[in-house]
Amino acid sequence: METLIEILIDNSNSMGDMQGTKDEGVYLLPDGTTRMTLLKKILLDHIVPTVDYSTKVVVSKFHSVGSEDKAQIETIFNGAFDRSELIKVISAIPDNPRDTGGTPITDAVVYAINSLSKHKNADRKIILLTDGHETGTGDY
Repeated sequence: METLIEILIDNSNSMGDMQGTKDEGVYLLPDGTTRMTLLKKILLDHIVPTVDYSTKVVVSKFHSVGSEDKAQIETIFNGAFDRSELIKVISAIPDNPRDTGGTPITDAVVYAINSLSKHKNADRKIILLTDGHETGTGDY
């Protein structure tokens, strides 16, 4: 049986230092690094090594733009499990997202569900990495 894994990465402003906003610096971790830095470390050290059994992995970043919080979902990897390519792609994600807006968690999860629903006979999993603050209109 195929195993398909969708990894959703929160790429919103709150994953960085929020430069230029009233919350600038508030979201940094005690050691001064960003939440994105921590997220990438978790992915590289704890998640990528445990999904090597999967047939296909899709990694997407998500955030919103504009006053209507329109979700932007960017797939950065889509293919058979390839540890070295996943490490390369994840490592290349900027540690400090800038001007990336809010966190449409519901939209990102619905996107992944719709994508995975095309593979009815597969083992399907979603891994969501976020600071957990929904700013969209959904209720995950």
